[in-house]
Amino acid sequence: NIDVGISVKRRRSRQQHDVIVGLGHETLEQNLVEPVGLGECVLDALRVLGVEGEPLGAEREVEVEHGDVVVEYPGETPRGVGRDGAAATASRFPPPVTARLVLCALLLAACRVPQPDGEAVRVTIPQGASLGAIAETLVAHGIIDSPRRFRFYATLLGKDRKLGAGTYDLHRDRPLRDVLDALVAGVPALETLVIPEGLMLTEVAAVVEAQLGISADSFAAAARDPALIALVDSNAATLEGYLYPSTYAVRVGADAREVARQVVAEFIARWKPEWHARLDSLGLDRREVVILASIIEGEVRHDVDRRFVASVYHNRLAAGWRLQADPTVIYALGRRRRLFERDYLTRSPYNTYRHDGLPPGPIGQPAAASIEAALYPARTDFFFFVARPDGQHVFSRSLREHRAAIARIRGR
Repeated sequence: NIDVGISVKRRRSRQQHDVIVGLGHETLEQNLVEPVGLGECVLDALRVLGVEGEPLGAEREVEVEHGDVVVEYPGETPRGVGRDGAAATASRFPPPVTARLVLCALLLAACRVPQPDGEAVRVTIPQGASLGAIAETLVAHGIIDSPRRFRFYATLLGKDRKLGAGTYDLHRDRPLRDVLDALVAGVPALETLVIPEGLMLTEVAAVVEAQLGISADSFAAAARDPALIALVDSNAATLEGYLYPSTYAVRVGADAREVARQVVAEFIARWKPEWHARLDSLGLDRREVVILASIIEGEVRHDVDRRFVASVYHNRLAAGWRLQADPTVIYALGRRRRLFERDYLTRSPYNTYRHDGLPPGPIGQPAAASIEAALYPARTDFFFFVARPDGQHVFSRSLREHRAAIARIRGR
């Protein structure tokens, strides 16, 4: 036999309710505060007791008589249950009340008032884990204190077969109902991935490894996946240029391909529909615009320069001049460092000092601002620019002006 005692008292003046539940040798005392009524959990418990009737309110009251639960209806004989024997139980509550009381006690025990979120704990529920194994895992991490109560409550609410596998960030000191809801909803724990603008694919892979623990090699392999590449550029060999620079919330446990797909999906989402019409007016395709945008991204440190740098490259392409863009030489070298005169002779199709037109592919990951600059350059007759020590550029129309600008900046 299990000794069950339940006491519920409504304090009208403060919309508060004291709940005391005794289940065997365990006792839980709680104070529930709800803006309306007794609250979902207590109503669940009262339904189990068979007193769900009309909504709780002015027409009925819940009071305490010598440790009994008593529900009073106007004009009716009070119904309740005492602690002192089966006869009292049978005479005052509809049968079978014993099982209902046990379930009611469990419901109320799971109905603690939410406290401020405690420490977030990362918990992994393996695929195929039993309800008992899940309960023990939660106990081990300090999320719940009673595996038996968790199992009964999950089963009672029909959630025992709905708990999803995965990795979750769960808070201590939360009611059992909240814990169950989190596991049923299946909202996974998330990690942050920050991809800065202008990085080369190899650099993005290194960032993914540093921030998510996914090996750079596996991410680079995912970036060569033909199925993912086909989403953005069927003529490309890799996802270079399409790994959109942004801050991502990545599912804990995601593999390299899932991360690459998420980042590519962001590029697709950021591409504006009106940009397609602009491609036609420029006589360029999306791939060519992304290539040009990646070079602009590599050159610009100040947003004010972006559309003017774009205008220089558009003017050079229109005039049949070589772009002579330093970022393409850095990409050809495969690493970032100060450039020397000999570097401009590097044999690579990406070196725009040696080859006409655009390089064969993007040289990094452009943000939307650089893509927009490539699509909508400023209207200028500039053909040259040089960077000042602060990174901002001085633009020139002729080689003579350009050389004079260089001399001024270098103090000659």
